[in-house]
Amino acid sequence: MRTRILFPLILTMFASQVALAQRVSSVLGSRVDLELRGAPNLSGELLAAQRDSLWLLPVDGRLQTVHLADVLHAKVPQGGLTGGPVLLWTVIGGILSGALLTGACNSVEGTDCSVVLPAVLISWGLVGGISAAISGSGMRSVSPYELVPYARFPQGLPGGFVPER
Repeated sequence: MRTRILFPLILTMFASQVALAQRVSSVLGSRVDLELRGAPNLSGELLAAQRDSLWLLPVDGRLQTVHLADVLHAKVPQGGLTGGPVLLWTVIGGILSGALLTGACNSVEGTDCSVVLPAVLISWGLVGGISAAISGSGMRSVSPYELVPYARFPQGLPGGFVPER
C-alpha cells in the first residue's frame, strides 16, 4: 500500500522539477544565424530589428548593421526539446519501463520474462528515435521579416543609442 502512494508521489515531484528547469526567459536577444548575399555569414545576439535593418552583436563584440534585403536565410533557436534530450528520455523511459514490466512479469509463476526487457527497449527505441529525428537540431529557419520577437529590443534601438560606437 505504501509503494502505491509513494511511487506516484515521487514521479509527480520529479515531473514538477523538470517543468521548473525549463529555459528561463532571458532579457538578452536570441542567437541568430544569418546567411547573407555577397558577404560572409553572421552569427550573434540579435539586438534590434526594424523595417529594413537588423543590428547583430557577434561574439567579437563589434556591432553589425545588416540590411534585410541582404539576408537570404535566418535561423533562430527552436524552443522545447531537441534531439539529444529526447534520446536521453527515451533511454531512461525504456530502462525504467522494461525493469518495472519485467518485475511485474516475474511475479507471475510459470512465465518466461526474458523477452520483456528487450521488447520494451526496442519499442521505446523506435518511438524515441523517430521523435528525436523529428525534433531536429535546435535551430529553425524563419523569414528575416519575422525576427522582431527574437530581438533584445523588439521595439527598435533605444533613443540616444549610437550604433557606430
